[in-house]
Amino acid sequence: MIKGWLIVNEFLQNNKFSELTTLFMEAAQKEKVELSVYTNAEVYHMFPPLGEISYSEKEEICQSLKIDFVIFWDKDIFLARFLEELRIPVYNGSESIAVCDDKRKTQEALWKAGLPMPQTVFAPMTYDSIGFTNYRFLDSVEQKLGYPMVVKEAFGSFGEQVYLVQNRDELQELIENKVSSYQLLFQEYIETSKGKDVRLQVVGGEVVAAMYRYSEHDFRANITAGGQMKAYIPTDKEKALALAAAKAVKADFAGVDLLFGRDNSSLVCEVNSNAHFKNLWNCTGVNAAEKMISYIKERQTFQAWLVYDEEGAARNRDYISMHKEKSEKFHIKLQLVMVSELAEKLKAEKPDFVIFRSICPEWSKRIEKQGIPCFNNSKVSEICNDKGKTIEYVKEHTSGSVPTLDTKRFQADNLTEEFLAGHKNCVIKAVAGHGGKQVFTTEENLEKIKAGIGTQDFIVQPIYKNGEDIRVYVIGKKIIASVKRIPKEGIKSNFSLGGLVEPYELTEEQKKMVNQIISAFQFGLVGIDFFYSDGEFVLNEIEDVVGARMLYQCYPKIDLLEQYFSYIVDKMLH
Repeated sequence: MIKGWLIVNEFLQNNKFSELTTLFMEAAQKEKVELSVYTNAEVYHMFPPLGEISYSEKEEICQSLKIDFVIFWDKDIFLARFLEELRIPVYNGSESIAVCDDKRKTQEALWKAGLPMPQTVFAPMTYDSIGFTNYRFLDSVEQKLGYPMVVKEAFGSFGEQVYLVQNRDELQELIENKVSSYQLLFQEYIETSKGKDVRLQVVGGEVVAAMYRYSEHDFRANITAGGQMKAYIPTDKEKALALAAAKAVKADFAGVDLLFGRDNSSLVCEVNSNAHFKNLWNCTGVNAAEKMISYIKERQTFQAWLVYDEEGAARNRDYISMHKEKSEKFHIKLQLVMVSELAEKLKAEKPDFVIFRSICPEWSKRIEKQGIPCFNNSKVSEICNDKGKTIEYVKEHTSGSVPTLDTKRFQADNLTEEFLAGHKNCVIKAVAGHGGKQVFTTEENLEKIKAGIGTQDFIVQPIYKNGEDIRVYVIGKKIIASVKRIPKEGIKSNFSLGGLVEPYELTEEQKKMVNQIISAFQFGLVGIDFFYSDGEFVLNEIEDVVGARMLYQCYPKIDLLEQYFSYIVDKMLH
């Protein structure tokens, strides 16, 4: 389950804001996201003073927080920026909050993006302790914009600090006696949009809802200012404009207000990074909080390692490239790491998860002890990379209902001529063998067998009727597909040794048997191999680090990595 914070302002507490907090919390519960609410003051309290801990040690702060994202429903830009420095995803980001909070910056961003907007003039900067000592600049403003004219304080919400003036006297009276800030902007009055506008709620790259706001008594359409509302179906042009406006201010979430210009045109009035969406929900039935939480889950970025040994990496360059390309779709930053690098890498960083494409169960155990999930996990790696343990585990956990061959385990020093003579018509397999290269018959040369087995334990099984077998590809609890492997010669059907392959459809009885094995493990991606002859289906072994070339050859439309990364992300999120 992913974990996040909802940050609100310590000093701005009222029903209007608490309603949004409730909606976010309910949405998080529905989406199975662990969300905690903190005020900006509470979060500041969690951090040591700047200088007590060095900037280079900020990673330690990040790890101590143990969160995956922040929904920043406040305007404390310094805090948002600090969290971003810790490499925590913040929605919306500090830059977006800063641009949307200052109406002058919003208009500048819209202008840079080439979007239609009311003509706008900024007031010259002055100091709060001085104010405007003369009003000569107003001559230029009224010449450019004329009257009526809209005056806005740069900072303000809900239509407050927005004024309409009819002449120079009203304009000067407003500035002298009514505004609470000298940070001002002036805009042309859009007569065709008097008392009406459209609010479009953007989440990611989608307009999720829209409402028409109108007022018969005020040039502003804000609900807080007394306006009314009704659901609205925006045109494609309006949607495109809202999305472009959100992009211009770099907002993941935004409430975009459009004015009705002349000739059915639209103008961007404002972009709100922390738009209040309770009215939108009441009006349209669309819960923007649920859309936002869902978007965050989909955008969750993971840092991951793809672990290979040097030989395997050299042999599987194309497959590694396929992993990296597919991982990007799932917002996974996948880094290739050699087994030989693991010790040093773990001292410097901790990935969110590890995909093992090398057989090293001890390493997966060590990594899991640090709280890092491994695919496959260490238990699967330990059992399925030992052919003897695999048979014993399956027999025990399926109550013997899955057929297996009579299997006996021996140590390497048991291999003698006398041993071979006493086990006629049998197969010898190194317990950790892979790819069929350490599989022999007892009729083969002793020295050849010893060289192949080395110091490993080995198992002995009777030779099955023929060398055909069935490979069943499994991800998690799901059977993906099956192939039949046919040996080119001898008893080995491995594709890498020249075996032939063709698609195979499991019977219902065979599926039942496979699912019994699946239920006994917590698989990531594995291949389960069965001996197959005359309708008999007998477990052979389980491949932990399973290849995909056979699958792709038989089923070119199956995207194994697409399904595997989807499975991994789902496990990480839940």
